[in-house]
Amino acid sequence: MRLAAHDIREPRLRQVFAYWDSKRHGRAMPSRADLDPVEIPRLLAYLYLVGIAPDIAQSRFRLYGTAVAEFFGRDNTGQRLADVDADDVDRLLDDHGRAAAGAAVYMHGAVFTRDHSDATYHRLLLPLARDGRTADMLLCAVDFDDPISGILPHTLRAV
Repeated sequence: MRLAAHDIREPRLRQVFAYWDSKRHGRAMPSRADLDPVEIPRLLAYLYLVGIAPDIAQSRFRLYGTAVAEFFGRDNTGQRLADVDADDVDRLLDDHGRAAAGAAVYMHGAVFTRDHSDATYHRLLLPLARDGRTADMLLCAVDFDDPISGILPHTLRAV
């Protein structure tokens, strides 16, 4: 199934998807150069960029938004995906690997936060490509729900 804006429940992530989609100009995916932070100032804190390596685990966070860092309790700028301190690193690698292969990935899950509460998050992973066909970077966005209880980390399904 191809992801469409109406499949995305969170308004902020819908905005990121619509922006990415508007920059494709008939290509499978836009390039990093097509994106202009000045056009999306309210979204920047919720974004991160990943530079894709041949082995997805070696891919690095190139930019990590302040809201993302605050929610997850760390700034991963410069870190490899494989080095992320997360219980679900295999799922993280799988989701980012699917996006690196050219898919728009929308998923959600739960995480145990710094203040010792469970909270749900929603993640959108969008491929970027200099040539418009082969992904070399990922534009990623994260949105968060209010803390919830009773959900074990990452038991929710990827869409």
